[in-house]
Amino acid sequence: MIRDKLSQGVDHFSGARPILPTGAGKTTLSCLKIAAVLASGKSVVFVAPTHALVDQLTDDLQKVFPESLEGSVVSSDFDRLFASGTNFESIEVMTPERCLALLSYSPEAFDNVGLLVFDECHLLSPVSSLCRALDGMFCVLAFNSIAPEADFLFLSAMLENGAAFAEWIEELTGRTCVFADPLWKPSRQARGVLLYESAAIAQMKRNAIAVQRAEDARKNKRAKNLRKPAAEALQCPPHALFGLQHNWLAGAAPSCTLTAISDAPVTLTGKLKRDGSDLSDAECK
Repeated sequence: MIRDKLSQGVDHFSGARPILPTGAGKTTLSCLKIAAVLASGKSVVFVAPTHALVDQLTDDLQKVFPESLEGSVVSSDFDRLFASGTNFESIEVMTPERCLALLSYSPEAFDNVGLLVFDECHLLSPVSSLCRALDGMFCVLAFNSIAPEADFLFLSAMLENGAAFAEWIEELTGRTCVFADPLWKPSRQARGVLLYESAAIAQMKRNAIAVQRAEDARKNKRAKNLRKPAAEALQCPPHALFGLQHNWLAGAAPSCTLTAISDAPVTLTGKLKRDGSDLSDAECK
């Protein structure tokens, strides 16, 4: 399924929007598309949201596309691009803010760009309190206006509205946007939930109520809230249910285990019911 989907996005003049988990090969996928664009004689702009990621991607892409072997040059030298008559290198890596600035001040630099790769594209948003989200959105809109024939490749490990995103790109570009969100993950996921035995919880509540009533009798006054000694009695040994999930093995029996996670009980919080007769189940946590 994923091979068929993504093979469509490697073709020239098409858009692709894959959602792949960390370690599933988003960078490898982008390199396949980049290689196809470079083979056509076009340049590539790779947008990443942080300077640290820009540096990392620059190093990674220089290893994949070495100048000595491929004749390609991977650069993140932003200041050089503002020099008069300076052309893009084979691959330019930059942040959305820098790309937007370059689109504003030197749009002619994008004349030979055939692909914009946008990593971590879940940051894109038309309405957001994050300036980076708005800058990223303006960057995509401006790039499409200046280089309407160029391709887009959007990468993300998490996006709730991927199908709607692809529809928006199709409306924006007037071309097909391939959306891929496979169930496959590169490794099993360990998931767990914290549990307490119901009998232990019931005994804990009885102990706390007994302490509460003893304190009320000692002070000859009924407290509206849980007294400190009673609150300190809210202790229960915790357990955890762990399981390994295999998204690519549909119907496979899950691998689960239940185990104690502490030799000592942990203190919970609680609240008295209005009549003071017991602890509210909803408030024990």
